[in-house]
Amino acid sequence: MFVSLTNENFRRLFLTFIMLSCILPVLIMILIIYNYTVPVLEPYQLDELRGTFNLGIICMLLVQGLGSLLLLMWVNSFENLTRKMEQVYSRQLHTATDSVEESDNELTKLNTIFKRLSDELQSKIQQVNAHASEMQQVTAKINTIASTDDLTGLFNRRHFKQKLSEAARRADKLDHAVWLLRFEIDGLRNHNEKRADGLLEEIGKLTRRNLTKEVLPFRIGRNDFAIILSGCNGKTTARTASRLSSAINSHKFKDAAGLSLGDIAISCGIANYRKNMQSLFNDAGKALNLAQKTGEQIAVAPAF
Repeated sequence: MFVSLTNENFRRLFLTFIMLSCILPVLIMILIIYNYTVPVLEPYQLDELRGTFNLGIICMLLVQGLGSLLLLMWVNSFENLTRKMEQVYSRQLHTATDSVEESDNELTKLNTIFKRLSDELQSKIQQVNAHASEMQQVTAKINTIASTDDLTGLFNRRHFKQKLSEAARRADKLDHAVWLLRFEIDGLRNHNEKRADGLLEEIGKLTRRNLTKEVLPFRIGRNDFAIILSGCNGKTTARTASRLSSAINSHKFKDAAGLSLGDIAISCGIANYRKNMQSLFNDAGKALNLAQKTGEQIAVAPAF
């Protein structure tokens, strides 16, 4: 049968053998000295050697006793480690009934405990990662809700200010163009609140449907919409406004009862960023007012 110091019973037998091996030679030496050496010595010789014999025996006992004590301390520390690990395992991770299987081999016990602790840690890490993923999804949903207009589904005014500021900073840093398109629905005041809300909701759907993912549409007022276009020129912005205007003009708007709302049109104003974000917003607003006054669908703010 295989035995080693990791086997508890064998370890205790081995410790007992070592201690006896340390003490027995000393006892045999004492027996030989007092039975065979002392009787043949003269009294004066015995007096001279007695101190030396006693000191030698004491030194041998001290050295061998110290070695036995150190060995005993090492064995106890090894066993204490196993017991403490079992207690931690039982107290922190599992119930008392789910204990480590009985074994005389401490290394087997420790290996089992560390393996289960490692498995438990991996399980906790997976749970934390799952919770973190859920939190990210929840946070993303909250951010989407906080930045979205309830009626139209477009981004709201708060998100518009943030994105326009970011676009302006990128334009200053990278020296590329940023255009702002603002538009309003013509004659929205001619409809009652319920019909106007339905019209605004449908306009929001059409706006999202006719823009690419890179273009950001916003509702920044009751009848005030904005679109930020980065890295493009005036012609691209004008085409975007024309495409959106044509889609709205050709759409058949109806109220909740299915009655036609008539022909619906929008007026658009576009402006180019000129190192001042507030000026960009105001210029697009002036161009929008110009388009409404002249009856044209699209007006461009003068570049100066």
